[in-house]
Amino acid sequence: MNLKECCGVVAVSIYFYSSRHIYQIRQSIEILKCLGISKIFVVQDVKTKIAFETFSEKNVEVVPADVFETCQKWYIGLKKAFQEGYSRCFVFPCDITKYEGKDVLANPTNIKPLIKKLERMLSDTSELVIGDYSVPHGHLNPKYHLSKNGAISFLNEFFPEEYEIINDLDILYPRSEYFIVSYTLFNSFLDEKFSKWMAWEATIQLIIYAIRRRRTISRHYLGEIGDTDTQRDNIHELASQYLRIHYTVINEYLKYHGYQGDSNHMPEGWLLHLKRSQELLFNNLKRNFIVTIDGPTAAGKSTVSAIIAKKFDFLYLDGGIFFRALTLKAINKHIDLENEQKLCSLLQRTKIEFKKKQKLNSMEYSVILDDEDVTNEIRTPLISSKVPSISKHMQIREQRKIWLRNLGESYNIIAEGRTLGKEIFPDANIKFYLDASIEKRTLRRKLQNEENGKIQKEYEVRNSIIERDKEDSKGEINRVKRDRNSFYLDTSSLQTDEVVNILLQNILPHFEAWKEMKENSK
Repeated sequence: MNLKECCGVVAVSIYFYSSRHIYQIRQSIEILKCLGISKIFVVQDVKTKIAFETFSEKNVEVVPADVFETCQKWYIGLKKAFQEGYSRCFVFPCDITKYEGKDVLANPTNIKPLIKKLERMLSDTSELVIGDYSVPHGHLNPKYHLSKNGAISFLNEFFPEEYEIINDLDILYPRSEYFIVSYTLFNSFLDEKFSKWMAWEATIQLIIYAIRRRRTISRHYLGEIGDTDTQRDNIHELASQYLRIHYTVINEYLKYHGYQGDSNHMPEGWLLHLKRSQELLFNNLKRNFIVTIDGPTAAGKSTVSAIIAKKFDFLYLDGGIFFRALTLKAINKHIDLENEQKLCSLLQRTKIEFKKKQKLNSMEYSVILDDEDVTNEIRTPLISSKVPSISKHMQIREQRKIWLRNLGESYNIIAEGRTLGKEIFPDANIKFYLDASIEKRTLRRKLQNEENGKIQKEYEVRNSIIERDKEDSKGEINRVKRDRNSFYLDTSSLQTDEVVNILLQNILPHFEAWKEMKENSK
């Protein structure tokens, strides 16, 4: 085959159909022409509302594509280009709006500095040339910095040696849509056994392949591209993006270890990698670090949670506060605790706030009920005995869920309760379930009551705990059954400091990894 010079590929999304979008696509075509690229393939979704003749002109060929994903359109464009004998192909986006903070749509001259950098990319003869970039205010844009960190984290987990090379190349964003790939690299990738072009994350695939096969790869920093002045925080979009990255990296990992679909040939250690990467995925979707400590009453949760919260300078959150505050108000207003509708009506006229306060070396809080501090009032034996009557109502539980999750958005927290890890924070960074024998729980609660001036016989305390367990096991939510994804610890024979140390040993690695990822995302 007589190979020609470099061509260009631009993919048009089904969502791009406004006059502004058409202008952006034309601009991308003009940029490629400015680089001296003589042939451009515009891969256009057949479902788009843009007429196919819109971009048809000399040296611009529109290629119909009945595929949704952008990476699949790249694949169609690359196949077409290399079949026609081009030696290299410049994959280019079609949605540049700002460059280095300047509007390139209103003033095309603002794009000139970018064109000079693209020219340097084009003069690079490496088989894979990555056009790396950042976005303005990237730390405020979860879609950018979390997907960037997700890609880097997964690559580091599954391909540590290749990750070191990526790091040495200073590639900030392994998901860039600016790249030049050679005919030889593209075709050798497709010819290799088990190779499959993924629907997503083609840039990550090519980077992994080029490094593992010792192909020449280089990186050029293009600057700040985009107009992300405001925060984009769609959790569904983030999760979708993360799962795509996750799936792509796992696919490449299995492929390079010869996995062909037979479970007997799974690479050694693959399950550990998968578990760790899933933890990375969930942890990166959260802004704050959340630890849940669940368990039955008198299992030692409160004492341990308060100590750990103090050590980390986290907010200690008792999951029952919401119920306690509402119980107090309902009793004061003589509302029937069995009447869910009246309680919901009362809740609509109720304001429960949780205010953080620094006291010496610890982070404490006040519970404010309708602008009145009720921190002590909600801890009386009467309120404790009546809480199950409130907490069993599903509509009340739903409102509590919203309230607690809002707190989780505001602070790093140690949250203790009965079902927080299962019901409220299912994706907590780490979850524990503390348990103990009925004898040990009875002794602890008896001593606790005596410290608060309440003297009870041992059998009375025991019966009270058994009755509470029965109440907690009733209804749609079994508040005694533990979350299977939590760390289980029987504290019956352990002292408080021993329990604290065990939990700290488990929390610290997760917290350090989370801090590092947060630091890298700034």
